[in-house]
Amino acid sequence: MSTALKRARALLFAALLAAAAIPALAQQNEAKTSLSATDVGTIYFVSARHDTNAERIYQKRVVLSDVIKSELRFPENMKPGTKVPAMVVMHSSGGVTQDIVDWCKYLNSLGYATLMVDSFATRGIQRTAENQKLLAYGASAVDALQALKLLSTDPNIDRNRIGMIGFSKGGHAGLMASFEKIRQGVIDDDLKFAIHILFYPVCSIHAKTTGAPIRIITGTKDDMNTIEGCRNNYQALKNDGADVEEIEYDGAYHGFDTKGNLAWIGGAQTWKDCAIGTVNLDTGTAKLVDGRVMSGKEFAAMRDAGCMKHGISAGGAPKWRTQSKEDVKALLAKQFGVNPG
Repeated sequence: MSTALKRARALLFAALLAAAAIPALAQQNEAKTSLSATDVGTIYFVSARHDTNAERIYQKRVVLSDVIKSELRFPENMKPGTKVPAMVVMHSSGGVTQDIVDWCKYLNSLGYATLMVDSFATRGIQRTAENQKLLAYGASAVDALQALKLLSTDPNIDRNRIGMIGFSKGGHAGLMASFEKIRQGVIDDDLKFAIHILFYPVCSIHAKTTGAPIRIITGTKDDMNTIEGCRNNYQALKNDGADVEEIEYDGAYHGFDTKGNLAWIGGAQTWKDCAIGTVNLDTGTAKLVDGRVMSGKEFAAMRDAGCMKHGISAGGAPKWRTQSKEDVKALLAKQFGVNPG
C-alpha cells in the first residue's frame, strides 16, 4: 500500500471518529444540572460510569462521566403556578419499551410529572437481560438518584413529593436507591425519594434504608428469582427497620404488566436455582437461609459462577396489567394525596 493511500485512509478514519464524537459532545454540552419552568421533553444529565458498583458509592468514589438521556413530561391538566408531585421511571433490562412509555402516560393522567430515564441509549447498550454486567446495578441506582436531584430543581415540581417506579433492573436500581448509604454516596443534602415502587426486582440485597416506603409488586411464578428468595429478602429489609410491603400476584410471571404474551427468553440470566440468601450491603456479609455466612463478594461469585443460569418465562396478561395500574394508583394516592377522580 502506497504512503499516499495510507495517509488518505488515516484521514478518513480520523474524520469518521470526529463525526461519531459530535453527538456525544452535543449531549455533554446539553447536560443539565438544574431545570427551568419551561424545560420539557428530552433532557440530558450526567451520571455514573457504567461499571459503578455499590462499594464505590459507599466510599463516595462515584465518577460522574456518563451522559444519560431522559424524557420529562407533565400532566395535561396541570394548573399554572402549581407544583405537582413527580415520578422517576426506571426501565427494565429491555430498555425503554412502549410499556414504559405507557406507564409514563398513565402516571401523567393521574396528575404526576414523569422523568423517564433511559440508562441504555447514550451508553450504547441495547439490552442487558443476557449480561447484566453491561451496566452495573450500582450505576443504575446512581442514574435514579441523579434524576431525583435534577427533578428537585424544577420550579414546577414539589421536591418533597418525588417518588420512583422501576421495573426489573430498574426495580433493583430503585431498591438500591432506597439504601441510606447509597443515597449519601450521591446526594449531599437530605433529599430522598418519597416512595419506591418496585416491580419484580432482584431479591438478594438489603441495608438500612432512608425510611421512605418501599412497595414491591411481584408474581409468584417469577422465575428470574424464586418467590421464596424474594420473601426472605423482604424480611431482611424489615429486620433492618425498612417500611416494606409486598403485593404478590398469584400465578403471575416476570413482566406481568407488559403487553407481550408469555414467552421463553432463552438467554436471560436467572438466579432461581441459587441457594436462598441475601447480602447486607452495610456490613458486606451474606447470610443464607441454611445458616451459612460468607462475605458479599463470595456470595456474588457463588451466584455468578455456580448457580446462575439462562432462560426464563416472561410476559404479561390483561388481568395483571389492569391490577398493577390500580395498585400503583392507590399507593400513590395514599402517599401524595392525589385524587385523579
